Amino acid sequence: MRTFFEQVCPQELIQNFNKQSKHLYLFNGSEIIFRSLDRPEKFRSDEFGWFYIDEASECPEDAFKFLMGRLRRKQVSRTCGFMTSNPVNVTHWLYDWFVKKKLEEFEEFHAPTYENVKHLPEGYIASLERNYPPSWVKKYLNGDWGFTEGGQPCFTNYREDLHVKQLKYIPEEPVYVGLDFGFRRPAAVFTQLDPSDRWCILKEYMPENITVHDFSAGILKIQNQMFPHASRFVYYGDPASRQTSDKSEKTTADILRDYGINVYSRKTSPVARVEIIQKKLQTWYGDRPSMLTDSGCTFLNDALAGGYHYKANTEDVEKDGLYEHIVDALGYLAVGLFSQINAETLRGDSRPRKLANLKR
Repeated sequence: MRTFFEQVCPQELIQNFNKQSKHLYLFNGSEIIFRSLDRPEKFRSDEFGWFYIDEASECPEDAFKFLMGRLRRKQVSRTCGFMTSNPVNVTHWLYDWFVKKKLEEFEEFHAPTYENVKHLPEGYIASLERNYPPSWVKKYLNGDWGFTEGGQPCFTNYREDLHVKQLKYIPEEPVYVGLDFGFRRPAAVFTQLDPSDRWCILKEYMPENITVHDFSAGILKIQNQMFPHASRFVYYGDPASRQTSDKSEKTTADILRDYGINVYSRKTSPVARVEIIQKKLQTWYGDRPSMLTDSGCTFLNDALAGGYHYKANTEDVEKDGLYEHIVDALGYLAVGLFSQINAETLRGDSRPRKLANLKR
């Protein structure tokens, strides 16, 4: 409100302002009401010609929906709503409405900090570039959609400028697949080892609200379309897939096996899996790291950059219902490929043992 009255609305336009009700009347007949959005249901009977939400990242989606339903004032020639926000996680409702759904009546505008340089103190941007991690530069200076970082990132060795490339599938070579299960956010990562033994993460698959049957079918579809000439597929996943439940006589592993997906697994802790991935990130083969991720693996790259992090002031990983799944899938695979119990170590050969599996 202070910015509005000091920099936006000239005093000569104001007829009256009721400070108690925060109701502004202009000489041209227009009215503006200032409100918080903590209780969106209070707008149920109002009629608006437009609305504006500041800091929309902190606004509940229900408030946005209520306001859209209140754009019905007939005296206004063009009703509309507009918002400003810091870039948010790709699972936030803002991203869903304005990017993912791509509805015709919705439009997004990026405003990088670099475009506002003439209004900022001298040296402000340069200071942030020096002190921000790359993931923060991407989000807060470039204005790119990203994640909301909490505690200390688990993968401190990850650097987007070093580990992210445009990778190519190598035909006639094995594809190693990591799997994490669950209805809400199952996850799969498809990887290969290149001729220099670099671990290349080529593809991620993170559907929403999907059964094990549909998840299995989706995996096979990706394999047939993207990796048609792979010599074999080797799968590593969550040991919990072998557990039975009172809802079905078949385990998750049983259902996957019906689709020709035979999952190998080993019990490990999240800390152990993080350590293996950390080591791959910091190890170099020649002029490149021994672990590379494709630029199209959006969720995984955000997770490695800090989306997967420890709870503030603790050593416990934050269970966020999103990044934990893609990292778990990668972690199960890392254990299968690179732990001593599963990998050949004689004569410096770090490739995994050949495991019988169904080719598709």
